[in-house]
Amino acid sequence: MLLNLILLIIFIIIIKYYINKNKINIDDEKIKFLNANIDYRIHNEKRIFDLVFCPEYKYYNPEAYYEIIDYLNAFLEIYEIIKIDPSRSSDLYQNMLDNKKYIINSLISMSIRLPIEYNIKKYTDEMDEALQYYLIEVNKIHEEYLRENGFDCTTKLIFLNHPDGYNLDDNIIEPGKKLLFNRV
Repeated sequence: MLLNLILLIIFIIIIKYYINKNKINIDDEKIKFLNANIDYRIHNEKRIFDLVFCPEYKYYNPEAYYEIIDYLNAFLEIYEIIKIDPSRSSDLYQNMLDNKKYIINSLISMSIRLPIEYNIKKYTDEMDEALQYYLIEVNKIHEEYLRENGFDCTTKLIFLNHPDGYNLDDNIIEPGKKLLFNRV
């Protein structure tokens, strides 16, 4: 009985060792894969880094995948500019919002070539949440800037989840349903 217990403990330790080793190998493969394809901005953002690494998406639709990478780089570059110069946050917020829409639109278009077993909806929702986090951070930076410097006649405000002024999201093909994106 004692021998069985000792063997079981040794077996569990060996299994944990191989699981950890496999996890480290997967992380190394992620880094090798992404070093060849992705800018340093995405490497530094853990939220987006984990979502972007999916060889299946790159394999089935490389055009949309590289388009997503380009828009993500532009999105994160604007975020870095806003962190450096908060006075530009209100002007650049709309650009970030447009890039977010392009990213999500590219993810949805990626589903055309993907096999049915890949859940692009879950991936799209996670990417939307990650990008929304950055938009909320920009709003916080903008509010802090306004607290420090005040308003004037040229100050633009940021409205989170603000609807567009025109009914550009009406769906001509399916009346009654809204389009997912109005500027894409």
